Amino acid sequence: MPLFPAILSVVFATPPSPDTGVESTAEENEPENDPEAEPEPPPTWQAEIFVDTYYAVNSNSPDNHLLRGFTTAPRSGEIVPNVVGGFIRHRANDQEPWWFELGIHAGAGVDSLVQAEPVAGGPDGRFAGVEVFKHIALANAGFRIRKSKTSIGAGVFESPLGLSSFWSFRNTSYVPMWQNNIVPYYFAGARISQEVPGGLTLSAWVVNGAQTYSDANKAPSGMASLSWSPAPRKNMSGLSLNSHVLFGPEGLSIAPEDWFILWDTTLVWAYNERFSLGAAWDFSIENPGRAQAQQNLYTGGGLVVRGTAVDSENVRLDLYLRPDCLWDRDGRFFGTPQWVFTPSAGVDLALWKNLTFRVQYRYDYSTAEDGFFYRGEAITDDSPGLVNQQHTVYFALVGLWDFWFGRRKQPA
Repeated sequence: MPLFPAILSVVFATPPSPDTGVESTAEENEPENDPEAEPEPPPTWQAEIFVDTYYAVNSNSPDNHLLRGFTTAPRSGEIVPNVVGGFIRHRANDQEPWWFELGIHAGAGVDSLVQAEPVAGGPDGRFAGVEVFKHIALANAGFRIRKSKTSIGAGVFESPLGLSSFWSFRNTSYVPMWQNNIVPYYFAGARISQEVPGGLTLSAWVVNGAQTYSDANKAPSGMASLSWSPAPRKNMSGLSLNSHVLFGPEGLSIAPEDWFILWDTTLVWAYNERFSLGAAWDFSIENPGRAQAQQNLYTGGGLVVRGTAVDSENVRLDLYLRPDCLWDRDGRFFGTPQWVFTPSAGVDLALWKNLTFRVQYRYDYSTAEDGFFYRGEAITDDSPGLVNQQHTVYFALVGLWDFWFGRRKQPA
């Protein structure tokens, strides 16, 4: 998981890992009348259950209720059960150097997420595609070699690209920036990571493709990642720089001149738990070995500023601002050449460490010559009457319940 969602999960009051800070007293952990007994080991398994619902008011009121180009919250004008699901995981530790992660989910957001899933062989393919895999949120396992600090795993992973997770309870804003509608949210494949001195981690991936459970061709894609998290310094509780290069065939052709290349870079600085900054920028090109007229180019990114106004035992109020933009030069990703500019702002009110009421306003402006956003009866990509701007306000209620269980056995 990218560091930014991990740092900002504090916003939604996810209980801390027992390995890092479950509050307990000596009397709770030690048998009575035995002051020399060692405390009980903390639990090693975590379960999460979440519910994400929202209502979006859109100034264009499209008859199909769709917000064009949106992946994670694609509908408006109705109460939407966006995503419901759950996770169970075991994190690697020194005593149990293996991890396991399994998650399932469903909802309108999930259907939107997997709409582009390919089926190898097309209509003649079997046991693949959207209906087979769409409810698998995560499914991976692996191990960590403590001495060499090497991690090896395989399965369905959350993508480390971008600043936002697909699951809104992990994110600063309810609806991500446009950049996150381009980068993959998940990978199916294998990963090896190596920690090196200086706070660096190098990773190599072999995956089916960019956000695909099953590949449409006979060759995998690859990704190289570098993450840098230096030791905390004075007045700096979190700094992270992540850069990833995804490359490989994403279409039917596997020739290098037809590859897809995506470079994603994020920078996060968390001054403390009450204030943080994040930035992301992407660049991608498709068919890099072809003439420019046959290439597709995209670039985009943005900034996020988050601050906490109130932080008490049962209430936390967070505010954020986020300007972002993208340039889809050839219309590869959104169907028409354009720049899109989006200032956005939001308020999160976390209650009782389990519920978060979220409000986000965003203004989207497109430079597309014939308009881009749906409005009224204009609900197809080539309809007359498409417009260049829209105002959207999201009202969301997100519930998250977190449980720890399964203590390690004490050595005899």
